[in-house]
Amino acid sequence: MDSILKNNSENRQSKRLIIILGPGRSGTSLLTRLLGTMGMKISENLSQPNLSNIEGFAEDADIVNLHKKLLIDINAHPYLPLPDNWMNTNAAQEATNKIKQILNRESNLNSTIWGFKDPRINAFLPLWFKVLNSLRYTPIFVLSIRNVSAVAISCFKQYGTSQYIAELSWLNRIIDALHYTSADCFIVHYEDWFRNPTPIAKELLSYTGLDQYFTGNVTEILSQVIKSNLNRSVHEDYQIQNEYVIKLYDVLKDCRGADFDRTRLMTVVKECRQAMNGFKGWYLIAQENIACVANLREQLQAAKEKQSELPELRKRIQQLERENQRLSQMEAEILRAEQALNHLTKIYPSDISNQNL
Repeated sequence: MDSILKNNSENRQSKRLIIILGPGRSGTSLLTRLLGTMGMKISENLSQPNLSNIEGFAEDADIVNLHKKLLIDINAHPYLPLPDNWMNTNAAQEATNKIKQILNRESNLNSTIWGFKDPRINAFLPLWFKVLNSLRYTPIFVLSIRNVSAVAISCFKQYGTSQYIAELSWLNRIIDALHYTSADCFIVHYEDWFRNPTPIAKELLSYTGLDQYFTGNVTEILSQVIKSNLNRSVHEDYQIQNEYVIKLYDVLKDCRGADFDRTRLMTVVKECRQAMNGFKGWYLIAQENIACVANLREQLQAAKEKQSELPELRKRIQQLERENQRLSQMEAEILRAEQALNHLTKIYPSDISNQNL
């Protein structure tokens, strides 16, 4: 009986999954690396670091590619709300199958709790819920928040993204994360890692269940991962413009850990969603243009493929022209032979007749 209970307990643990939520440039990479040092299993196949994140994004490359492809296939933009019917598309079904493959792969490899992050997942949570429910996974959500002014400045410096667009992207992804999870998550503020990180790390260990696997020293781990050069929250006097971004961030300032006023937070989330839906016509126009561009790209690709066939077609045409020239020469020779025969018949009609007999 004890053996059965132990196996059931291990099965329940293996079905837990940590998902790190939050917009880009909000400390999700740092949070993922910290959880990784505290016992969370991170995929080995990670996206490569670049100049915008020299420490590495700590993102599963397969999941990132899956989300990127899905965005393209449903004609969506990463900064805009997704099309209404995207869950009913063939692309969503294809993505569902790939998610199942990834989950099955990781569940067979892990002796602890696996976790991952990708800023695009905030919008795709309904699809993930569908898969997780079918496979009986229990997701554990951790949401990373950073001062929006710093996010906007960072997006502009790293990607050249307008601060106005960065604000809307932040709003869209935070609203998606909180709406789909009903704020049932652990909220971490990026700036707090550089103030008093030890209590946050210990709370995270308990909340995620990683305390069952972590046996190290929290303070030592934090000193290794949290480096002073990562504290770049200089806002350069940039003032947030969008009133809903201001309103939502003001509420989030009071939300830390797992114990906060969810009712107050979700009231503001609902208000922001309603405001965004009021401008739905604008992003529908954007989605139509995205679909139009995608169609033009397909036509261009088809034209390029046909263009690549031109050298072979030219070669075949040259072969046919040579064959045609050879046949023309043969026809000319046959014609000359007939003319010669006709001439001989006129000169030696009896001899030719006798030979025919």
